[in-house]
Amino acid sequence: MKILGIVLVLSFAVLTAGAQTARKVIFYNGDKNCGHKSRLIPAGDRISCSAIHTERGNVNVINHNDVTLSVAFLEEDDYILVAAKIANTGKEPLMFDSDLWGAAHFATKTGAYKGERPLVAETSIPSRDIVRGMTSGRKLDDSLDTFIAENQKTGEIRDVRLPDGSRVKRVVVVPDKAAQEEAQRRGEIRMASTTSEQRRIRNTALTAKSIMPNDSVKGVVYFRRVKKAEFVVFAFEVDNTTFVFQLPRKAN
Repeated sequence: MKILGIVLVLSFAVLTAGAQTARKVIFYNGDKNCGHKSRLIPAGDRISCSAIHTERGNVNVINHNDVTLSVAFLEEDDYILVAAKIANTGKEPLMFDSDLWGAAHFATKTGAYKGERPLVAETSIPSRDIVRGMTSGRKLDDSLDTFIAENQKTGEIRDVRLPDGSRVKRVVVVPDKAAQEEAQRRGEIRMASTTSEQRRIRNTALTAKSIMPNDSVKGVVYFRRVKKAEFVVFAFEVDNTTFVFQLPRKAN
């Protein structure tokens, strides 16, 4: 993950202090005409905002000329998930890179509007990094499980030959095969579960970098969930315009 620089800092400055940036910026605030728009947005541009209410929350929509960006926010484990759909109704391809989409996490909304520094400001987590991390985590769990199992011992009754040639039954300490077999079974379950989850992430992640005319793309973009943050500002750039969304949330 890369630390965000001027995009998030100056974009938020536009919201809080009316400062001007060197970028096209449109803020979503729920109003039909959207919120603040930077001076580089031409007066004749077609801009509108709307919200679609669903059982799982709102889908926020910004229309800008030939671009329609729809986003919904969910939280899952250590991540904030952005379910995004981008439609291109124009005659030229649109370019974007969701790996460079960013989020600034603030302790409180009040502090954010007062210009306090964010707790964290960074770009999204590429889905390939999440998949790679899941594999590394599974291998570490397997290694620890195997190490523990290999060091577990149990008593086994065996015939032992004495120096005089006689045999007696004694308890001999041996590796616990049942523990090793159980560790192997848990490893197989972990592999199946990890493989299934990795497949789900690959199938649903937003990995496209362009949108052809009269076409659309959709998918999930992952951000770190900062537990202490009660307010998050997201900046999504599509076709040289930055769309900014605000997410109030409960810190935990």
